[in-house]
Amino acid sequence: MGSHRRLVGGLVISLLEIRKQIEGPSDDERFTAWFRLYSSDETAAREEIQRILTGGDPVLKVLFTRFLAHINEERAVHYLVTLLQDDNEVVFHAAQKAFEHNQFGTKLKNLFGLVHSRSLLAQAYAIEKLS
Repeated sequence: MGSHRRLVGGLVISLLEIRKQIEGPSDDERFTAWFRLYSSDETAAREEIQRILTGGDPVLKVLFTRFLAHINEERAVHYLVTLLQDDNEVVFHAAQKAFEHNQFGTKLKNLFGLVHSRSLLAQAYAIEKLS
């Protein structure tokens, strides 16, 4: 978890460093830290995001949903759909709120797969939104 990854422009960042930055004193610092991770095309950055999505830290997942609520792109919506299926109800509700807030134009089409999700909350949410 604390291993370093080399990202764009020689920037070395780890999940531990991101955690420190997202707990920083200002919203701008937190948003910048998430944006650096999210916007990187490097494989290491994508792997870090996957670790956040599939890891067991609900606080980190909730913080990521808050960031994704402001990123009106299909990839951000895809990540939110993944988090809607999380086993933790707090993460589900944070992802639900972020999904509602996100302004990506065709986001609802991403909910079709949730109709058959293993998560009953995600199923119910998808059916409600798609009805």
